[in-house]
Amino acid sequence: LAVRWFTSFADRKGAIYGITPGFSVTLSEQVSAGAGMMILTGHSEDFEFRRDRGLLAFDAVYRVQNYPISYRTTSAGRSDYSGMIANLGLLYREKYFSLAASLKLPATITREWSRTVTIDTAGLLTQSAISGRDELKIPASTSLGILLTPTAEWNVGIDYVMGQLGDAV
Repeated sequence: LAVRWFTSFADRKGAIYGITPGFSVTLSEQVSAGAGMMILTGHSEDFEFRRDRGLLAFDAVYRVQNYPISYRTTSAGRSDYSGMIANLGLLYREKYFSLAASLKLPATITREWSRTVTIDTAGLLTQSAISGRDELKIPASTSLGILLTPTAEWNVGIDYVMGQLGDAV
């Protein structure tokens, strides 16, 4: 049995920000409808490091042999994020309760990245620039809510979200 012995480290520092303009319209005294669009933008500084130390070979009687390897990989770069998430909503109001429903439409968050990869093999350095694009597709989701207003001072709300985030790819 052969096992690669290495140390690795990865770090990504940054943020994704969302700005959400929206509007609503009153359809009747009790019914309102609205829409919003979250605009996502942001970036991160990305760093990865890996140092291969050796290959450990275990034989049938659990003896270990170490085959040293001198190999180090460093990757540093930047990722830029973008996307939009649309939301539609409907609200029905009565004196002592309100009902609401919303639909979050399917969305795609895009990551465009570029980095410089440096490989050090026993003192021989090679460097290359790579870039790419990744997409995260988020399925639609819905939510239903109820707000009970027994008095002017008390509100009790419940919201139930139905979505399959496990289907995001």
